[in-house]
Amino acid sequence: MTRTDRSAWQPLVAGPRAVTLMLTTRCNLACAYCPQRRGPPHAMSARTLEAAVRLVARTGHARPKLVLFGGEPLLEKGLVFRALDRLARHARPGLAPDVRIVTNGLLLDDETTDRLEELGVTVELSCDGLPEAQERRGPDTPARLYALLLRLASRQPGFLDTRLVARLTLDSGNVTFLSRSFDSLIQLGVREIQPAPVYTPDPGWDDACAETLDAELERVVDEALDLGPADGRFAFGPLRGVPVRRPQHSRAACSLGSPDVLFVDVDGRVAPCGAFADSVNPSIPTLAEELRGPLRGPRVAASGLEDSLARRWETATRLPLLHPASDRNSPRDTCASCEALPECFVCPASIAFAPEQDPCLVPAIQCDWNRLVAKHRRAFQRRLASREADLQRAGSSSSAAATSAVTPARIDGA
Repeated sequence: MTRTDRSAWQPLVAGPRAVTLMLTTRCNLACAYCPQRRGPPHAMSARTLEAAVRLVARTGHARPKLVLFGGEPLLEKGLVFRALDRLARHARPGLAPDVRIVTNGLLLDDETTDRLEELGVTVELSCDGLPEAQERRGPDTPARLYALLLRLASRQPGFLDTRLVARLTLDSGNVTFLSRSFDSLIQLGVREIQPAPVYTPDPGWDDACAETLDAELERVVDEALDLGPADGRFAFGPLRGVPVRRPQHSRAACSLGSPDVLFVDVDGRVAPCGAFADSVNPSIPTLAEELRGPLRGPRVAASGLEDSLARRWETATRLPLLHPASDRNSPRDTCASCEALPECFVCPASIAFAPEQDPCLVPAIQCDWNRLVAKHRRAFQRRLASREADLQRAGSSSSAAATSAVTPARIDGA
C-alpha cells in the first residue's frame, strides 16, 4: 500500500478512537477459564506507556477511549495513575476521553476509588456474579467483592451508580446463577451489568446449559420489568434497545486489525487484542496463530506507525475469520437459517481457540448466548412497550429509560 492508497482505509477523523494498554501480565487470581498463560511477570515501561497515551491525548476524536488492562492493572497502580496524569498533561483542548480500568476489584481500596472517581474513571469490574457464582475465583472473593460494593454504596453511591460496570463472565460453571447474580448486584446498587460468554473452550457447555440459560434470561426479564427505571430496570445490558441490524455477512465481526482501535502489549507492540497478546499467550492454536501472525503490529513508539497500521488493516480486510460467513454453522443449526443472525456477534477468538479448529464452526455457547439473548431482548421490549401503552392510557408518565452517557474523564483538555 502506498501513501496514495490511504484514502481507502483512513478514517474521517485522524488518530485512534480506542487504545487498550496491557499494563502488566501479573494477576492476583488464577481463574480456570482465563486464556492468559503467564510466564515471568512483565510490566509496561514508562516510555511505552507515554507513547501510547500521547496517541489518545492528540487524537482527532472528541471522545476517545483509553482502557487500562492486565493481568490485574491495580498491581501496577503507579502505571495506572501515571497514564491518567500523562493524559491530562498532553490532552489537546476539547478532548473528553472515556477512561476505563478493567479490574477484579480486590485492590480497590478507599483511596484508589476516591482518586478514580475524582479523575472520572469508569471501573469495569470483572467478576462471575454474586454470591455463589464468584466462589470459583477464590474462596474469599465473594465476601471481598460484596464488601467492596457495600462500601461503595455507603461512601460513593454516585460512583456505584454511574462509574461502575459489572462485567460477568458466563460459562457452564455459573450459568445457573445468572438471575441470582443480577438480583444481588441490583440490590447492591449496580446499575450496569454486562455479561458475556467465555471465548475459551468450555467442554462443560451442553444442551442442559442452553436450557438453563433460557430459563435464567426469562427470570432476568421478569425481575427487570418489576423494577423502576431508576432501580435497575435497564441495568442488564443485553436487554437494552435493539442492536443495529446489519445486512447479512456484510460487516466485520469485530475491530481486530482496525487502524484506529489499538491493543498495546506490555512490550509496546500492537497486538490484535488481549486474546492474542504474545506476553500472556505465547503459544496458541494454529487457527488463532493464522489470525495473530498477519495482525501483529509495530511498536507503538515506532516511526511510521500510521502507515504500518494501514498495511495491517488492509491485511485484516482479507481474513475470512473476521467477517460473518453464510456457510458457518453451530451445533444448533446453520447460521444462515437463524433469525438472530442480523444482530449476532460471535467473538472470532472463540472460533480460533476452539478445539475443532474449524473456521466455519461457531461454538455452542456463543450460538446459544446470541440466539437466546435476542429472543429475550425482544420479549422484554414487547412487554415493556405494552406496559408503556397501559401507562399512557391510564394517564401516567412513561417509565422509559432516560438517555444517558458516562461523563468524560476529568482532564485539563476537557
